Amino acid sequence: MKIRVTYGGICGSDLSVYRGKIQHATYPVRPGHELVGVVKEAGSIANVTEGTRVVVTPNTFCGECEYCLNEQENICPNKKSIGINADGGFSHEFIIDARYVIPIPDEVSDEKAVLIEPLAVIVHGLKKTQFEKREFSTRHWLWD
Repeated sequence: MKIRVTYGGICGSDLSVYRGKIQHATYPVRPGHELVGVVKEAGSIANVTEGTRVVVTPNTFCGECEYCLNEQENICPNKKSIGINADGGFSHEFIIDARYVIPIPDEVSDEKAVLIEPLAVIVHGLKKTQFEKREFSTRHWLWD
């Protein structure tokens, strides 16, 4: 599917790629993974139609290995991260498999939609964390 980029966020990893500080990056590489765009060409098996506003999920996977089949796509040996070891979307247009785009509701602005990917990373991390309720009093540390 061909995406026309309308908005992009610059992430710390984009800066690290630019500075040559990510060892698993493949150079030369075009950065950009926090992206909002419009589907310009959908293709015959796409899950969205032309003209749809979308965000991009930045990690690709094969969908066929034992890890993918066990819902562990994050450790797929064929995983690629756009903007790191596959060209990213800091361009007018780029091509990506339709399974890595998510439609955006009309009421969500590009400025807010570009934050979906970093927010998803935070939510994923919080889901893996266990919290314990504790009583907190400022007296214990401010005046001791």
